[in-house]
Amino acid sequence: MKIALNIPDDIADFLAQNPDAGRVILKEKFEISVVEARYYSRLWRNKLSDSSATSLGEAELLRIQARNSMAQIKDLQKRVATDDILLGNIRDIVPAFPIISKLPTIKAKKGLIEDRDAMSIWSDIHAGEHVERDQMEGMGEYNLSIMAGRIWSLIVGKIKIIETLRESYGVRKLYLDWLGDFVGGNIHKELRETNDLPLLKTVMLLSHLLSQAVIMLIPHFEEIEITCVPGNHGRMSKKPEFKNRVSNNYDTLTYQITSLFLKNYIDTGRVKMNIPDSPECISVRKEWAFLLGHSDNVTAWAGFPVYGFFRDNAKQQTLRKLRSVFSAKDFKHHDDVDNAEANMAEARRVSGYDYRLAGHWHTPMVMDDWTTIINGSLIGGNEFSLQKLHAVSKPCQILAFVSERWGLKSVEPIHVLDKGHKFKLFKDGVMGEMAQALHGIKVD
Repeated sequence: MKIALNIPDDIADFLAQNPDAGRVILKEKFEISVVEARYYSRLWRNKLSDSSATSLGEAELLRIQARNSMAQIKDLQKRVATDDILLGNIRDIVPAFPIISKLPTIKAKKGLIEDRDAMSIWSDIHAGEHVERDQMEGMGEYNLSIMAGRIWSLIVGKIKIIETLRESYGVRKLYLDWLGDFVGGNIHKELRETNDLPLLKTVMLLSHLLSQAVIMLIPHFEEIEITCVPGNHGRMSKKPEFKNRVSNNYDTLTYQITSLFLKNYIDTGRVKMNIPDSPECISVRKEWAFLLGHSDNVTAWAGFPVYGFFRDNAKQQTLRKLRSVFSAKDFKHHDDVDNAEANMAEARRVSGYDYRLAGHWHTPMVMDDWTTIINGSLIGGNEFSLQKLHAVSKPCQILAFVSERWGLKSVEPIHVLDKGHKFKLFKDGVMGEMAQALHGIKVD
C-alpha cells in the first residue's frame, strides 16, 4: 500500500515490503544520493500508520493551524457576544427623546456683522489668442468677441455676489488685482501666426475694454484700488529676461494705456492704480499683507505647482524679511547699537506676508494652509493644454474677501462660461463703441 508521503512510488513500495531497509540499501538499490536515501527513510519511519495521509511534521502543522483557527473563532464569538450584550444594555438604559414642542430660538445676526473688502483677481485673459473650436473637439473656443463677453460675465457675476453679501459685510472697497498674461503675446511662433490682431491693436482694444469694465464697477464701491503686475506672455523677448522685466512687457503697456482712459476717475480719487516697477509687490489690506505676482517662476512637478509653491513661499518669506532690513523706509538709523538691533528685529518680524495671490496656472486652487490663491483663466483651454497636457480648464476668475479680524475669507470662483456657449457681448455705447469702430468687432 502506498503512503501519501513525499516519497516516489517505487521507493514507497519497496519500503512497504522491507520496512527495516536503511539508507545504504536505498542508496544502492535506487542509485540515489545518501542525503536523499536518509530523507526517504526518515519520512517512512515517522509515518503515523500504514493508513496515515500525512507525515508527523505535516500533521503537527495542521494541528497548529487548527488551534489558531479555533482561537480566532472563540475570539470572534466573544466579541459578538460582548457587542450584543453592550447594545442590549444601551437599548435598555438610553431612553428616546420625547417630542419637543419648544426648541431654543437661534437668530442669525441681521445687519452689518463686520466690514470686509472685496478682492477680485484678474489674470490670464490672453487677449488676441485665437482658439479654434474644431481643433478642440468642441471643448473650447476663444476670440476677441468671446473675450469681451467673458469680461462682461465677470463684471455681472462679481456685482451680483457682492450685492448679496453687502448687507452683512459692507464691502465698501474693491481691490482689482491684475496679475498678468492679459495679452496672448508673440512669444511663440504659432501665436504670431494665429492671433486675431497685431499685438499693439490688441493692447489698444483690451485697454479700452478694461477701462470700461472699471467704469461699470465704480458705482458699486466707494473706492477701487487696482494693482498691476505683468505675466510671461506679454514679454517682448522670446526667452524670459530679468532686466527691465516690467517695462519691456505688453501687459504693462496695457495697464498704462488703461490708466490714461481712467485719468479723470483717478484724479477724483474714485480709482487708485498701482503699476510697480517690480514683477511682484506687497499690498497691505485690513492690516494683512498680500504678495501679488504672476508666479510663472514657480516650478511644477508632474504638472502641479503645489510643492513648488511650498518651497517658493518659504524662500519668499525669508527674502522679504531681509528686504525690510535693507530698506531705508522700514529700517531707521540709530546711533545707539541696542536700539538699532531692536529696530532690525522688529523690521524682520513684520516684513513677511500673510497671503499670496498668483496667476499663470489657469486652474483655480487654494493651497498651503489657505494662504496661497491661484487664479483661473479667462481663456480656459487651448490647443496646447488639450494636446500637450490633456487638460481643459473652465474659464473663471477668483473673488475673495478680507476681514480685519479673520484675514482671508470666502474664496469663490466666478465662472464666465455660459451654457451652450451663448456669450453675451458688449452693447453699443459705453461698452462697445471703440471696439467696433477701431477693430470691426461685431457687438450686439
